[in-house]
Amino acid sequence: MPWPKRVTQALAEAAGWTAARLPGLVGAALVSTAGWMVYEPLGLAIGGAFCLAMDWRMSR
Repeated sequence: MPWPKRVTQALAEAAGWTAARLPGLVGAALVSTAGWMVYEPLGLAIGGAFCLAMDWRMSR
């Protein structure tokens, strides 16, 4: 088999592999993003409450 045909076949196989797994990868990215959108503000709120409590404690 000549090399251009081997390269074309390898690219086609790689594209097929990617297309077969893309929906799962996109789903995982969406779930990760959703989790980050929930836990990041929660962590900031807890950290902010701790800082406010320490400020209040130090001002007494």
